[in-house]
Amino acid sequence: MLQKKGSGQLSFSGSFGNNYNTFNGGEVQTAIAAGKHIGVMLNGFIAARRNQEASHNNKASFLDAGVGYFDKLTNRVSFEFYGGIGTGTTNNDHFTGYSKIKSTKFFLQPSIGYAAKTGKFKAGTAIRFSQNKFTIKEQLFDPSREDFNAIEFSQLSEHPNQFLIEPSAIIRYGWNTVQFQFQYSRLLQTGERDYNMGKVRWTLGLIFQFN
Repeated sequence: MLQKKGSGQLSFSGSFGNNYNTFNGGEVQTAIAAGKHIGVMLNGFIAARRNQEASHNNKASFLDAGVGYFDKLTNRVSFEFYGGIGTGTTNNDHFTGYSKIKSTKFFLQPSIGYAAKTGKFKAGTAIRFSQNKFTIKEQLFDPSREDFNAIEFSQLSEHPNQFLIEPSAIIRYGWNTVQFQFQYSRLLQTGERDYNMGKVRWTLGLIFQFN
């Protein structure tokens, strides 16, 4: 959470899991207070996933940027609200070929955080609402031999727009300038069709804070 003009934070984290619904990879997040109550954020994510159910591997990269408002509600509790845009690409190595999907999004993300008096412990929760458009850029696999993927791509072609909700919880502990960070997040699909997306993310990393 940003505190005042000129403050900022930079985090490096890795995501992990042991099932086909989880992407494993690395993420970089940064936020800077450009004004007294104005923040700017930029996030990048690169990951891979082994999908045994669909018989293919996924490699994904995403980039989000946003501008928002931050303020203190009390001495220990702060609030942030960001809006922004994002883009990403998912490359899929199929059993019989290859495919590529591009995504674009618009998002709103409110969050609330708590900081202990010493500053060593911090916790927060956030929820992201995003309108996403998925575009199939390449579809070079044999649908007759990949029924699961053929159905997924057919539905995605007919319904490329998806509204997603992503709640998350964060815990940080350490020193005033460097802290360990643990984050748990979920992805909730609101449409009638449940697409094969990574639905759970656990991340562990370090965050550097400066004033």
